[in-house]
Amino acid sequence: MGNPSADFRGEKRSNNTHRYKSDPDCRFVSKGSSGTGAYPGYTVNAIMENRNRFLIGIGVEIFQGCTGEEQGCLSLLTRARRQLKYHPKSIGADKGYFYETFLTSLFEKKIEPHAAAMFRGKTLAHRRVRMRQRGQPYRLSQWCRKQIEELFGEGKDFHGLRRFRRRTLPKVREEAWLIGTVLNLKWLAKCTP
Repeated sequence: MGNPSADFRGEKRSNNTHRYKSDPDCRFVSKGSSGTGAYPGYTVNAIMENRNRFLIGIGVEIFQGCTGEEQGCLSLLTRARRQLKYHPKSIGADKGYFYETFLTSLFEKKIEPHAAAMFRGKTLAHRRVRMRQRGQPYRLSQWCRKQIEELFGEGKDFHGLRRFRRRTLPKVREEAWLIGTVLNLKWLAKCTP
């Protein structure tokens, strides 16, 4: 039957015109040219320790475009350093993190960014990452980076990371932390003899 008081037919949906009353923190998320279109969601970031494949941190943020992932990753690194005394030497990342501000922030924290290099960008930070492409640590880091995609896939397929059941940002964060804990416990059970 529809809503007789509001007719949005033919109008483009955006975060300004459409907002969920049950979840006001939720925003329309677009993953670029993947063909999925915009859908309501959050930005989910995670950092993983490569040697043992444990999640060090998982965070949920309000979607803010491409900068949301970068800021989320930096806040996870800061939290891991403060709470767990975790000081990574390098970090592997996909091409979505190949931005000057993110790379410069990592260099300032004395972390080598092993982000998937792209042709765009001519700054010193971009050139420093491209120089690392030739080295073995960069290649290993890029290989290990794909393992976190496996964790995300497992979380989406079996544990509800694809669609959160709870509403509002604090409750969605709790749900993501529970999913991350379950993934770590499952991996710990596999590693334990």
